[in-house]
Amino acid sequence: MPAHFERGLGYDGIVSGRLYALVIAMMIPLGISLAWGLERLLRKGVPSRATRGRYLSALIVVAGGQECCFRHCM
Repeated sequence: MPAHFERGLGYDGIVSGRLYALVIAMMIPLGISLAWGLERLLRKGVPSRATRGRYLSALIVVAGGQECCFRHCM
């Protein structure tokens, strides 16, 4: 990913390293919270396949919405 920041987006080495660190720093709490949310749904008795499918589908829709907003604002 840092190579993509450098070659694809044109950032220098230091900035691409910092951006990569920011991505990792955001993914750790996000991953923990996603796992917590999935576990909560499973404990409520929602079937595993439905839990994973609906939860991840909703996240993909949210990510797509953010991408559209990001591209529109830039």
